[in-house]
Amino acid sequence: MDKIIRAGAAMLLGILLPWLLQLWDRQRLRRRHKDAPWTHASWGAALYAFGPFSMLGWSHLTRPRPWRWLWGPAYTTLLLIPLMALNDDGAPWSERLEEGAGVCAAVFIASVILLLVIDTIVTAWRRLCGGPAPP
Repeated sequence: MDKIIRAGAAMLLGILLPWLLQLWDRQRLRRRHKDAPWTHASWGAALYAFGPFSMLGWSHLTRPRPWRWLWGPAYTTLLLIPLMALNDDGAPWSERLEEGAGVCAAVFIASVILLLVIDTIVTAWRRLCGGPAPP
């Protein structure tokens, strides 16, 4: 029963925390970037399907180029910390902390690389099709 409660809490936090952070961020956005984010249906689908990793898409749509590569991965990593704290595999706290730090560093680096690859593909596609380059 304890594992079911932990899994439910992790699922709830995985959707709720990014949603609250994105709502807060949406209030701070300039008018130009407020129109760029997803429709409500696709925004909800991203939150449900990807949880904290939806911050990568959010940052790609709402941040200018140099900042999107740091903002999204940083908040994605930050949102993973409470979810990792819910994982109780019986290991001592010090081992879980070391493992969590390694996972957070790996997630941050992989997220930055993923956003750079996506940005390169989008830029190349827009140049090929004659559209404007991303901001």
